[in-house]
Amino acid sequence: MNNKKLLYVFLGLIAILGLTQLFNSRKDRSFKSELVNVDTSKVTRLVLHPQSENHAEIILSKENGEWIAEKGQKRAKTEPGSVSSILKELVSIKVKSIATQSKARWQEYEISDSAGSRIEAYAGATKLADFYSGKFGFNPQAKNMTSYLRDAGDNAVYAVEGFHSMTFNPSFSSFRDKTISAFRPDQCTQVSIQSGGTAINLTKSGMHWTANGAQISDTMAVPNFLNSIQHMRGTDFNDDFVAGAAIHSAKIVTDINPIDINIYSSGDSTRPFMVHSSLNPEVYFAEDSSGVYRTLIEGLNKLLEKK
Repeated sequence: MNNKKLLYVFLGLIAILGLTQLFNSRKDRSFKSELVNVDTSKVTRLVLHPQSENHAEIILSKENGEWIAEKGQKRAKTEPGSVSSILKELVSIKVKSIATQSKARWQEYEISDSAGSRIEAYAGATKLADFYSGKFGFNPQAKNMTSYLRDAGDNAVYAVEGFHSMTFNPSFSSFRDKTISAFRPDQCTQVSIQSGGTAINLTKSGMHWTANGAQISDTMAVPNFLNSIQHMRGTDFNDDFVAGAAIHSAKIVTDINPIDINIYSSGDSTRPFMVHSSLNPEVYFAEDSSGVYRTLIEGLNKLLEKK
């Protein structure tokens, strides 16, 4: 009997241990560890309603292997990598806890239907994900960032480690191509400008560079200048500008293709220039004197002084 009793006690302890593990497992899995589970290779369209655009709709569509951004009547090619950064965020979301399950506290996390940034992902007509992104906070002691997300149709607000709330709140301009110039300095053979009635021609002749026919003795002057203009980018788009006569113009000749850059007067004292590039012909960029004008026009003028 004693042996039987011990056996029953032993079996009872095993049963209690099993039930404890079962309940703990259920407790640990009381919320989903993945808010979004998407095969990003199948995503063909993203529909965003970001806070940064007052929840105006931005549509990102994959067309012939390229991503196109649309907002209202505006349609533009996307900046390389701008869409892939969102797709990467979709697969990196890992829930660490539930912030609240109460709809009454949505406003606290800026994640209500009217306050949060909404993100929808589609594969063709099939919806793969639909969620809201709210506020984020930084913990200086732990040195980490927490974002708050909510699945559409769900009351629960999830705390997620990372900068997801920033990525899911983009402006339309953040997707647009901002290229003004893009070339390799070793492929450049000529840079010429027309400015204020003056023409300057920087020309490569053999291993040497000349400015308006005079050889440049400073061997680092031209490489430094070309490095400064090889990747010029715009910042502020102006879709309503109507171009007149250019006040400054430049041509960068390379082994691949020439780049024509024109600078116009904007009529704005704070951003007096409007810049247009043949590499990005559909857009104009508003700039102050610290941008393309200083780098390209003043830069070549200063180089001429050194010859």
